[in-house]
Amino acid sequence: MSHMKVAVTGSNGLIGRAVVRALLAAGHAPITVDRERADLVGDICEASFARAVASSGDAVVHLAGRRAAVSAQRARGFDLLVGNLSVDISMLKAAQIAKVPGIYASTVSIYPDRDVPGGFREVDADGFPAESVRYSALGKIAAERMIEAIAEQDKLRWSIVRLVNTYGPHDNFGDGALVIPALIKRALQTAPGAPFPLYGANNERDFLYVDDAAAGIVAALDHLQDAPNVYNLGTGHGYRIGDVARAVLAACNTPCALTHEDGGIVGAARKVVNPTRANTVLGWTPTISLEDGIARTVAWYQENRVTTTCGSAV
Repeated sequence: MSHMKVAVTGSNGLIGRAVVRALLAAGHAPITVDRERADLVGDICEASFARAVASSGDAVVHLAGRRAAVSAQRARGFDLLVGNLSVDISMLKAAQIAKVPGIYASTVSIYPDRDVPGGFREVDADGFPAESVRYSALGKIAAERMIEAIAEQDKLRWSIVRLVNTYGPHDNFGDGALVIPALIKRALQTAPGAPFPLYGANNERDFLYVDDAAAGIVAALDHLQDAPNVYNLGTGHGYRIGDVARAVLAACNTPCALTHEDGGIVGAARKVVNPTRANTVLGWTPTISLEDGIARTVAWYQENRVTTTCGSAV
C-alpha cells in the first residue's frame, strides 16, 4: 500500500512507541494518539475525540487498552473488561462513521485452555477462552466480532493481529506487569544466591519482542487491501517459564536458585500460536531471539528504572 497518514492509538505504550518507529521507517506518517504527549491528546471513550482520531488520517492502528498479568486480570476483571470494551466500541464506531480502515490489536488470550499441536491457528478461537483470563479475553472477542460485523455490514476493511506475550523497553514493570518485565524487576532486586520463587515454572508461553510485533503490525497495515483478515503474531515456539526466568537471571547477572512454588493463578499450561499465515501472507517473521530481546529489555530498564520495593513471585 502507498504511504499513508496513520493514527496510532495508545502511542505512548510499549507497542505504540515501536509501531510509530516502524511506520516512520516504512515511509508512513504516524499521528500519535494518547492521553498526553501526543499529536492528538484526549480520551477515546469520548465520541467527539474518537471521531477526530478516525478522520485524522488514512488508517488507524488501534492499540489503546489495558494489559495485565493473569493475577491482575482476575483481581480487576470488571475494570479491564468494561474499560477495554468502552475504548474499542468508541473507536470502532468512529471508524465506521469516517469509513476509515485499520488494524486492531487483539491477544492470544482469546484462545481456549487446551493444547493444540503446532500451536493455535487463527480458526482455533471459536471456543471459550481460558478461565484464568476470561474477563479481559471476552472484551477482545467482542471487539473482534464487531470488526467482523462492520466488514459484513459496511465493507469496512479492518484486520486483526493476535499478539502473544509481547515485551521490551517501555514495558510496564509495576503492578500487573507481565512475565518478563516482572521477572526482570525481581531479578535486579534479588541478592545473588538468594532463593527465587516461581509459580507455573513448567507452563509454556510464546514471547515476542516489541520491535518484531511492530513490524508485523505494519506488514498487516500494508495488506489492508486483503482485509478483513486475522493474523497470529508470535514465534510459534513455546518457552517454559522456568527457562525464561533463568535467561532473565543470566541477563541481570543475578545467580539465584529457582524454587518451584505451587498455587497462584498461573493460567493455561501451554499458550503458543501458529504464525504460518502471517509468515506466508505478510512475509513477516520475528528476527530477535528471546535471549537478545531479554538482554535489550534489561539494559533499557537498568538505564531507566525507578527504585521500587521487591516484587512478588509470578
